[in-house]
Amino acid sequence: MPSDAQFAALTEQFRPELLAHCYRILGSIHDAEDLVQETYMRAWRAFGGFEGRSSVRRWLYKIATMACLTALQTRSRRPLPSGLGAPEDDHRVAVAPREPSAGWL
Repeated sequence: MPSDAQFAALTEQFRPELLAHCYRILGSIHDAEDLVQETYMRAWRAFGGFEGRSSVRRWLYKIATMACLTALQTRSRRPLPSGLGAPEDDHRVAVAPREPSAGWL
């Protein structure tokens, strides 16, 4: 089993770019942070079997990508906003009138 110092020395430099990679896949910084932690846990467990046939960076990206894709498959669909207006038969009608008070939209 590798020591903490060996593993950290080889992998810690890639944490910011792995966070950006996971964020691009997931679209949520909170989910991305969780998946980077999951990536490092998976990498730590598998580090003894890392043969060095690829770079550590590429190996971590592969683990992160697979973790993100698995998370996307298992996560439920995001709910759509509701209460913006009544159902409308004509698709050209706006969902709700534009109001400057709803700045978050």
